[in-house]
Amino acid sequence: MGEVSSLQGLPLHVVQLIVNHVVSSSRLVFAGMRTDSKEYKQLLRPLLWVCSSFRSIARPLYDSQLYLDLTSTPTCDQKTWKSLPRNIGIGYPTHDLAKELIMEMLEASIFGGQALERLALGSHQEFPLVRKVKLCIVMENEGEVTETDEGEVTDTDEGELAEIDEGEVAKTDKVVELDPLVVKANICAFVRRVKEMAPMLREISIEVDNNYELAEITTPHFGFLVMQLSQLASRFEYSDYGDSFVLTKFPIEGVCNLVSIKCHFEVDDNQFTILARQNAMTLEYLSLESIPDAIISSLVQSSEGHSVAYPHLQSLKLCVFSNTGRLLLPAFPGAALFPRLVTLILPKFYPFGDDLLFRGNSATLKHLEMRLSHDFVTLLRRCKIFTATSHPMLRFVKISCYDGLVPDTFATADEGMLFSLGVGSNAPVREIHGAALIDNPAGALEMIGNHANIQVLKLARICLRLQDVISLVGSLPLLSDLHTQKPSFDWVLGGFTHDDQPEYVRRTYGQVGRRFRCWFIDYYGFGDHWDVVMCVLLLALVCPDFDCAATPLREHKGFMKQMEDTIASDAFKQYAPRLQRLLF
Repeated sequence: MGEVSSLQGLPLHVVQLIVNHVVSSSRLVFAGMRTDSKEYKQLLRPLLWVCSSFRSIARPLYDSQLYLDLTSTPTCDQKTWKSLPRNIGIGYPTHDLAKELIMEMLEASIFGGQALERLALGSHQEFPLVRKVKLCIVMENEGEVTETDEGEVTDTDEGELAEIDEGEVAKTDKVVELDPLVVKANICAFVRRVKEMAPMLREISIEVDNNYELAEITTPHFGFLVMQLSQLASRFEYSDYGDSFVLTKFPIEGVCNLVSIKCHFEVDDNQFTILARQNAMTLEYLSLESIPDAIISSLVQSSEGHSVAYPHLQSLKLCVFSNTGRLLLPAFPGAALFPRLVTLILPKFYPFGDDLLFRGNSATLKHLEMRLSHDFVTLLRRCKIFTATSHPMLRFVKISCYDGLVPDTFATADEGMLFSLGVGSNAPVREIHGAALIDNPAGALEMIGNHANIQVLKLARICLRLQDVISLVGSLPLLSDLHTQKPSFDWVLGGFTHDDQPEYVRRTYGQVGRRFRCWFIDYYGFGDHWDVVMCVLLLALVCPDFDCAATPLREHKGFMKQMEDTIASDAFKQYAPRLQRLLF
């Protein structure tokens, strides 16, 4: 117990980090290791000790999340296979305080009935406070596990899995299909057991990591599992991170109550649009990446030509293949299809020929990320989407720029930059990311200066002069964080000696930016950094709360030494006490 007591002096969150790190790293290492090897046993011992130590000192305090691992690793022998999950997850004595239950399992463990066997290990336990169960399914059908009588584990190169009478799993040339009735019975029992373990269950989240095609032995049954889970709770989320949208491979008429769909790879199945339409009244989150134009269009238009509305959708992310901003898709006149949209993310191109995504949600939109192109800017101007009084709830704006967009697009501060920022001057925006503003820095500063509510401003590709930085900080009273490229310092040198510069800046600007705390300078160069050092120190003289100059240059010993020497110089030595904080 000496090791246990050594952890008792640490804060709970530190111990929690240690446990999470040991468990996650060990699971990754175990996956490629023989269970009879010396290295395996050496890794297993500290893992079980840390889990045991954590249980003995954390008891009723660990109430945020319980990680229940139903598979541990496919390379465990039978003895370890049954003991390891108990030590990692099911054995936590704080199960009665867990709010969320996370279950991770392999594809074969569900449909072969092994997951139900795992879940039965904790049959004496319930989780009375659990409201959400997250089911993580890992699809595997390449390099599957082969187990021998001696408990050795090897990888198979090709072929399918088959179940042998002796309980072994081996590679054969012939596919042995599982009994559909048995599989369905296992799935129903599994779903029923989940409900028994979490009697207060309100939300189910299923996440599929499908790196390969579905194994033939499980393809006919996955849809049945999803349908059963979707009926288990009033809220159902589905995420697919595989090469194809797994859910569309099965009859999806019974899949309802979906509040979230996340698809991160190509979708080319018409069933997906059917799935989205039949859940249009319940969907709150929709994220689609690398999606063909036809899928985007069919999401909002049924086969009969009627518009499909999503009255409860709050978050929408569309990442399409090509520049559909060239008005390749038809316009959708009529009422708003997304009236409650709060978050809109368009990482590539705007997919419609009118203001469909902005229609009717100006009072609810808070988070906006978009990539500007010529056609999109033309559309914004024609539809007059952004005006001086529009989008009063907008808090976050992130702008990126299409590579072919010429600077003339943002030629004037009163028109072009208004579109590039995407907000009216009175909107209470809290954070702006504006990579596109590089095309017209002067106009950008003029427009940004009118947004007095900005707290975080990231202009990652803009190189500002020091006087522009000071003016910007002075015009934004709530600004706390600024992100720019390497600043320019040439303006101070004319007519003033080195020793006169601090007094000149203090006399000219007084005090500005009373809430300004951090300036991140995205520059990693070599050689002399005197100009960056001078900009940081002079800004600190006029900003009383400025205490952090974050830059990759801090990794250079020469940069920090140069800043220390400059503070000790004749020009800054009288201000040294207030500038010392920049060295830490």
